[in-house]
This record gives sequence, structure tokens and C-alpha cells, in this order.
Amino acid sequence: MSNKVSQVSSVTVPYKKVAVIGFGITGQSVIRYLGNSTSELIAMDTREFTVNTRTLKRLFPRVRLVTGGLDQHTLQTADMVVVSPGVSVRQLGLEQQVGPQTELVGDIELFARYAHAPIIAITGSNGKSTVATLVNEMINAGGKRSLLGGNIGIPALDLFAKPTPDVYVLELSSFQLETTESLAADVAVVLNLSEDHLDRYPSFAAYADAKARVYRNARSEVINRDEPGAPQILAAGSISFGLGAPRDDHEFGVVSEQGSHWLARGEEKILNTERLSVRGRQNWLNALAALAIVSQFGMQIDESMLAALCAFEGLADRCEQVADKDGVLWINDSKGTNVGAALAAISGFPQPKILIMGGQGKGADFTPLAQAMDENVREVILIGEDAERLQQVLQDRVSLSRAESLEDAILHARDIAAAGEVVLLSPACASFDMFDNYRARGEAFRTLVNEHVLGICSEEGEA
Repeated sequence: MSNKVSQVSSVTVPYKKVAVIGFGITGQSVIRYLGNSTSELIAMDTREFTVNTRTLKRLFPRVRLVTGGLDQHTLQTADMVVVSPGVSVRQLGLEQQVGPQTELVGDIELFARYAHAPIIAITGSNGKSTVATLVNEMINAGGKRSLLGGNIGIPALDLFAKPTPDVYVLELSSFQLETTESLAADVAVVLNLSEDHLDRYPSFAAYADAKARVYRNARSEVINRDEPGAPQILAAGSISFGLGAPRDDHEFGVVSEQGSHWLARGEEKILNTERLSVRGRQNWLNALAALAIVSQFGMQIDESMLAALCAFEGLADRCEQVADKDGVLWINDSKGTNVGAALAAISGFPQPKILIMGGQGKGADFTPLAQAMDENVREVILIGEDAERLQQVLQDRVSLSRAESLEDAILHARDIAAAGEVVLLSPACASFDMFDNYRARGEAFRTLVNEHVLGICSEEGEA
């Protein structure tokens, strides 16, 4: 953590006593931002000890740290309680614990109150990191200054340490939107919705409602017209995107002509999909969403912006090509932690596929995956905690095998894959049963494919 970032504090807030719940990345950004602006700042974490406790004590000696639970007196007497997105207000019953005059907010609520530039707010179950990155790169390529943060990269409040840009591009999770009231995005979008985080929400409807909050007070909206689960709030001036042919200038879509496919707006063909560096129809959809968002922000799409779009090679763990050996593509979609993400990845590759799936299902319904097996899936290799649940859904639709580890799954896939096929890791599950997070799972996939498919040993394995 740099000294520059740790000393960020230029805000004046009308609160004397503020509590921050959570010692993670977001909680630390809140502490940095509030800094010396309050007479009393208390940080609390339900864990007895976190790796960040010692760092917080060193960087913020005036902040009182409470571990192993929540200080009830502080909750009752604080002017404001700032909750980190990893903390569930509902599950902890925080609304019943705070005082009657206490504001209960998240970091994005603070950001929305004090931002001095327009905000593009992007959420959805899948693809939001990719689309947010594309939008940020296209705007910068087009001559305006954009800063990217939120649920990706830099915490939103840390963006205030930089000179004010022309626009902030924020990737937002449902967890962040739960505690946000004041956001009035210049452009807002819910990219898609699929069952996710049902271990935190009482129902899919509650999860969808949290996502839909991004549209509140928005100046303009971008809608996924192909997504039946996404909020369809078609206000005046809204535009949509989808894989079908656009009918007018309010729609972005795909036009097919003589075997070629074009990203288009209305009758205007914008870009041949062959120019994109990333593969798969799901990436056409991401590109269309980015084009729609940038257009709604009021920028004319020029060749420099299209060049940035075409140069984008994808984010790690999101349909990332790891290897192309003997005609077999190896694709890492470890970020595919829910059913919707897996469905998008499966449909994105028309070639025959061998899937590696499984992990912690977070209470999701796997049933929609059954029909996806008809999309040229030859075999599914199941791993992890919910392999049995997946097997029950898929056993009558596709050839199945079980593997004890990701390494075993890769070895089996290597043995059965043929030229022209794709080996796709898209788990439809979280990774916590076998790995620290999806990034660790993706890194393991890359390492194991390098070793067992490409014959490249890691440094640790070299003599």
C-alpha cells in the first residue's frame, strides 16, 4: 500500500462519529477517504484477526479497531455506519442494530455523494468487468479522460486521489448497490441476470432488485433486449443491445451478410467481428454493450475507439485462451462462477467441447445447463463439492466423468480431446471448496495446462 494512497483525505463530511464494518480492500478505502474528517472513526470486523489488522494499526493509529464482533454501543451512537460489500446487512440484522438517527451506507453511496464528474455504472451477473474495461479503454482512446474502479481494480473512493476525470466508469456488484441510494448515473446498465449469490439473498427476485437499483435516477439507460431476466426499464432515450439484427438507431446488434458478421447500430455497420481479438459470441455481446454505453455517454464512435475495442485481448479467467495445441483450444473461464456465465461460455464456442465444471454452487439451480449440452458438448468432467448435483442434472444429456482434482480433469481432457475441439473450464460454481478464489483456480488451470499440455514446467518444477 503506497503512502500516497494511504494519506488520501480531502473530504469534509458532516459526521463526528463514523463506524466502518469490514477490514478488507473496500473498508480500507473508506478509512483512507474519511481520514481526519471525523473526530471519531471506528473500524470493526467480525473476525478475531485478519491479515489487514496489523497494517491498519500502523497506517491509521487514530482509528479504533474492534475485532471478533460488532460493538453495539458504537452501532447505536454512530452518525454513520459504512458497510463493506462483503458484509450482508440483512444477514447480520444491521438495520435493527443501528441507532434511529444512524445512516447505514456503503462506499458507493459515499462516492455518489462526493463525485465531481459523471458516472457510468455497469452491473450484471456476468461480463461486467470486461464491459467496464472496454468502456474505459474506448473513452480514453476517444480523447476523454476516464477512470475505472469500483468492483474492479481500484476501490471507488481511492479514485478521488487522482485528478478529476471527464467520467468515472464503475463496475458495481449487487452487494454494493444494496447500500446505495444517491447514485444518479449518467449511463446505467444491467448487462444480464442469472441465479447467483442465493446463499446471500432470500430469492432470485431479491438479487434482481438489488441489481435494478443501478437504474434509479439514471440520466440514460442501456438495456439487454435478449435478457428476459434483466430489468426492462425502457425510459425515453434508452437504447438496447442484443445479438439479433437491430431494427432502428435505438438498437445495437449483429448483422450477418454473406458469411460475415457485423456489429451494427440500426442500419449502420460499425465493425466486422473478425477484427475482434477475443473469440466467442459472448464477446460480440460485450462489445455491443460497450458500444451502446459509450454512445449513450454522448461520444461519436471513431476509428481510434474501434481500434481500442479490437485490440482488447480479454481479461484473465474470462474465456481466456491458454493454449492452442494440436488443434485443441484450451480456454480458462474460471470467472464463470454461476450458471449464466457458463451458459454464455458454452454458446460462445460453436466447436465440439469438453467441459470442466463444478465447485460450490451457491444454492443455484443447475437445470438450465441440461439444455446447453445440445450445443456441441461432447463430454463434461465434473469436479468439486457440487459434482453430484451437477451429475443429477446432466446425466441423461451428455457423457460424464468425475475427477478428484483439477489436475486429474486436465489430464483426462488431454487424453480424449481431438483436433478441432475446445477444452473449456467454465465451472458454473464458486471455487472456495478447492481454491482461495476464482483467480487461484484460473492460475492453477494455466499452470497445469502449461505443464501437461504444452510441456512447460513452472520455475518451481525446474531442475
